[in-house]
Amino acid sequence: MPKGSGVSLADAGPDRAQPHQILSDKYELLRVMSSGGMGSIWAAHHLSLDNQVAIKLLRDETTSDELRQRLIREAQLAARIEHPNIVRVLDLGFTDWKAPYLVMELLDGRDLGAELEEFGRLSPVRAVQLLLPVLEGLASAHDRNIAHRDLKPENIFLDRSEGGDYVVPKIVDFGIARCLTELGLRRITNVGSVFGTVHYLSPEQALGKDDVDHRADIWGVCAVLYECITGLPPFGDREPALALRAIILEDVPPPSQLGVDTKGLEPLLMRGLHRDRELRWPGARSLGQALGAWLIQQGVHEDASAHGVRSRWFGSISDTESSPPPGMSADLRARRAEAVTLVDEAAPARRGRHTKWIALVCVVLFSVVSGAAYGGARRSVPELRRAGDHRNVRIDEAAQAGSDPAADAVRVEKAEASAAPSSRAVRSAPANGVSKTQRFDPVLGF
Repeated sequence: MPKGSGVSLADAGPDRAQPHQILSDKYELLRVMSSGGMGSIWAAHHLSLDNQVAIKLLRDETTSDELRQRLIREAQLAARIEHPNIVRVLDLGFTDWKAPYLVMELLDGRDLGAELEEFGRLSPVRAVQLLLPVLEGLASAHDRNIAHRDLKPENIFLDRSEGGDYVVPKIVDFGIARCLTELGLRRITNVGSVFGTVHYLSPEQALGKDDVDHRADIWGVCAVLYECITGLPPFGDREPALALRAIILEDVPPPSQLGVDTKGLEPLLMRGLHRDRELRWPGARSLGQALGAWLIQQGVHEDASAHGVRSRWFGSISDTESSPPPGMSADLRARRAEAVTLVDEAAPARRGRHTKWIALVCVVLFSVVSGAAYGGARRSVPELRRAGDHRNVRIDEAAQAGSDPAADAVRVEKAEASAAPSSRAVRSAPANGVSKTQRFDPVLGF
């Protein structure tokens, strides 16, 4: 029974989920945040942990064995990827009517589609800032042999729950994601089926090919970037059937043909939208590095999450990061090695610049210390010489007065030693019967 509603499950209507209903004795449904043709996203309260989460539920009238399996598969694949730019999956459960539901972190903000709906299009710089974190999340998914296959503005959520002026773009909805290491296993969808949102499909997806891989995501993220800077998806707002035909047979028109100045971004973008996937960017990291370098050339050094572009995409790769995760295919290992090589090739130049600066600093410090020591020594030499002359005069006066010169010299030396204990006295053989003392300076050597 729903909490405090007095409505039975039998009377709940086509969608049995209702506000204040309890799922699995631990999640209380609060309100619908978004709804689509296949299901809805609810804000819910975790009764045991006393915090809020998001729950994805399928619509009753659309629920089939295939969709149930797909939701379960989404939970399993998304849970494998722990990355700040991919929505976190917290739990998977089943309702009283045996429908699966997915529990995720609750985000605060809106998706990129809503952002474009308000602003029409974004500047190339802002668009790249927003999509660089998305590429980081994609790279993490691809490292685990997972292809999203449904990238579009509505599946990129701009989370503002951390506060501040920045956003954290997160990839959501792994409903048609695919694990690339399980190509020989039983498929949920039939061979030749076309899944995804038509205007963002890659040519191989539009053709219903069975070997769709991570390069479909490269097309997808570039299709989103294209829309961000032009205001339209790659083949415009054509009817789905016409858009599907264009994807299969035509090349994407460059933004310059639409009168859009991309500030030199166009070649990078169009490579990602090449109909031949072998000629696209080989991976999310190589595309991210190219876009990061372009952003730095524009004088911008942070992405939308206020992370440094240089450190994120061109910093040193640790041993842990350079070691591929278990189960990575040979093809992905090669692409990962390529990304590491790109970073390593840039490292000597950085190290050379750092070495020059360190050497210059060392020279300056040595000069300052040596100058200070030499100046101090030069100031002490005349004082020592005057002290020696004064001592000799005292010895000569004692000799003229008839006192014992040797005894007086010993007394003078002891007195000066007690007054200046840090100086060392070196006795030389007197040539005229009068004992003299020479001072040894530890800096100058005399």
